[in-house]
Amino acid sequence: MKSTPTNKLNFLSGGGEMGERIREFDWSASPLGDPGGWPSELRTLVKVMLTSQQPMFIAWGPERIMLYNDGYAPMCANRHPWALGKPFEEVWADIIKDVGPIMDAAYAGIPTYMDDIEFLMTRHGQQVETHFSFGYTPVHDASDAVVGMFCTALEITAEVMQSRTAGAELDRLREMLAQAPSFMAVLSGPNHVFEITNQAYLQLIGHRDVLGKDVREALPEVAGQGFYELLDSVYLTGQPFVGRGVQIFLQRQPGAASEERFLDFVYQPIRSATGVITGVLVQGHDITDQKRAEMASAKSEARFRQLAQSLPNHVWTARPSGELDWFNDQVYAYSGSGHGELDGNGWAQLVHPEDVTDAAAAWQTAIESASAYKTEFRLRRFDGAYRWHLARATPIIDDAAQVVYWVGTNTDIEEQKTAELALRESELQVKLALSAAQMGVWQCEVVDGEFVNLRGDDKAIALLGGVSGEQSTFKTFASRISPEDRAGLGPAAEKALAPDGDGVLDIEYRILPRTGEKERWVHARAQALISFAGTRLVGTVRDISQRKEAEVRQQVLAAELQHRIKNTLAMVSAIATQTFRGDDVGERRTTFNARLETLARAHDLLTATTWESASLKDVLRGTLAAHDSGDDRIVIDGVDILLGPKQALSLALTIHELATNAVKYGALSTDEGMVHITWTNTGLDELGNGQFKFVWREADGPTVREPERQGFGTRLISRVLAADFSGSVRIDYAPAGVVCTLTAPVESVGTGAHLPGEAEKALYGLFPSRRPGG
Repeated sequence: MKSTPTNKLNFLSGGGEMGERIREFDWSASPLGDPGGWPSELRTLVKVMLTSQQPMFIAWGPERIMLYNDGYAPMCANRHPWALGKPFEEVWADIIKDVGPIMDAAYAGIPTYMDDIEFLMTRHGQQVETHFSFGYTPVHDASDAVVGMFCTALEITAEVMQSRTAGAELDRLREMLAQAPSFMAVLSGPNHVFEITNQAYLQLIGHRDVLGKDVREALPEVAGQGFYELLDSVYLTGQPFVGRGVQIFLQRQPGAASEERFLDFVYQPIRSATGVITGVLVQGHDITDQKRAEMASAKSEARFRQLAQSLPNHVWTARPSGELDWFNDQVYAYSGSGHGELDGNGWAQLVHPEDVTDAAAAWQTAIESASAYKTEFRLRRFDGAYRWHLARATPIIDDAAQVVYWVGTNTDIEEQKTAELALRESELQVKLALSAAQMGVWQCEVVDGEFVNLRGDDKAIALLGGVSGEQSTFKTFASRISPEDRAGLGPAAEKALAPDGDGVLDIEYRILPRTGEKERWVHARAQALISFAGTRLVGTVRDISQRKEAEVRQQVLAAELQHRIKNTLAMVSAIATQTFRGDDVGERRTTFNARLETLARAHDLLTATTWESASLKDVLRGTLAAHDSGDDRIVIDGVDILLGPKQALSLALTIHELATNAVKYGALSTDEGMVHITWTNTGLDELGNGQFKFVWREADGPTVREPERQGFGTRLISRVLAADFSGSVRIDYAPAGVVCTLTAPVESVGTGAHLPGEAEKALYGLFPSRRPGG
């Protein structure tokens, strides 16, 4: 973005991520142009947009260029941040047929607001259904012409899907009610109008058409039996009513006498989302047959209860519907509850809240299938403590294969559960420790000094070279050990199993790689366990490849550091030796310091990339910083490339020497002189191989004369620079200006490659007296 006075861009301040992106965007290349020249209408809208949390976007100009804020960004999905500065039609190309006419209307001056519009939108490569609530507002300029569109939007996809799901849930509820084995009805309003009934309810009342009628009109024969009044009470107080074995008289056939029935039922208030009671749910079972059977077997039941009272366990019974109706005294003594408080579903209050759902589900399954019930849950004792119990129940079946009642018991298993929990916690702690240490566990038998029947967990099998799930012998695992390390296994085992040994096997070795794998190191450690059944080794194994690789890297790092220090010292020594020849110590000290600073700047560039490479342009800028007067007299032209460490150092020193000479004697010693630095890596040599060419060319300076002798700079350029690039250097002292040309194979640039010792020989050539042994 072009530089614009800060006070003109205050409208771009803030805005989080999108504010930063808009400020950094190169608007000069877009139809909107530099933000400093944006019209006041656009500036105002952008400021409003960036300071708002509401999702917003702006389409501006004939191209309808988009700008948006952080709130709108998630709606763009994978289009963000690409969409910034793009035309609206391009950003929303997949839905432009739907949204394009709305945008056209806005540009025609017609605003649009929609509560819910559906789009089939492409997001992350997939078409998805989306829903939005938005308003498109035309933006007029001072002449009342539409120049853009301002949109506030909100994605409501989740809400629409939730509403759709709620509707489906209601349909499923109706279906469930219709298929439920117990009778059910939904009554609405204070007059208890029938809204929903299921087949079981219609069967109970004689299949009368009651939907849309209030209960007094639909069931007139119930008057005087107290049911109308119970419904009124539940609706007014919000307190549910539970009836068990309640007698009712119903006229189940037109004109016939009323029949006596017995019901277990619940009147449950129905509340709206705001807590207001809107109706009553009626749910229950016709237990007439069971009730009559109960009365017939009352004498037998009395004998059963007498026996149950003598048992130490909790004993209870339940109706066929599952509602508990009797407990022995041990239950009341344990819970501290009064008689009758646990009847029906009251027993659930004793069950730990975390166990209620599973216990109730298991009980319901048993009731529906008339099969034995068995579960475990915690029951609250009279002192508030919870203890684990095993609950069992058996249905008593009559000759018609119908459940007459249930007999159940609760047995205290707290001590057993405590022991199981302690064991699981111990096992978990071991597993967590092994997992944290990335270890596997293995064991094997030792028979006649041989390891047999090796086995372990999946981690151990994989680390030892096996495949999880496959049967492998010990020889199979041994064959996976590197031959170089296999010989050490026997002595280590003998030492561990020796009579005077400590019984510890401790060995590190390599596992041969399978196809597509790398060789890895493992550390196996085991303890010998001797018992009457024989000797076993039980131990752990872990992957130590990273540690071994780190040790190797440390050795390589130490060698590399030693090599670099030697090279740096050799370079500094060479510079010192050549610089301090002569009598003018002060001037040569200045020259020496300048060369060291150049070397240091090149080192800084390499350090930033951990001595792997340096940018050619960065090397030039860093080296020429002290010589560039800021008047564009040094021109650099070339595509940036990476140089190897030695290439960066030698090129930096070379440029420093050429620039210093240019300032003293060459093109930079006059006001009109110029230096052109160019390079290419797309040329070809005489054999057709790729060639890198670097040229330093001076122009418009004093007339150049070839020096009578070669100084340090000339030797550095012709020897060290050429060697580090595996190429050649030519210096032309043309009268119009010095030209220094470096040519080298393209493949050598950036690698710092050269023949072994070649650069070192060139370096020692700068000061023969420093040659090793010289």
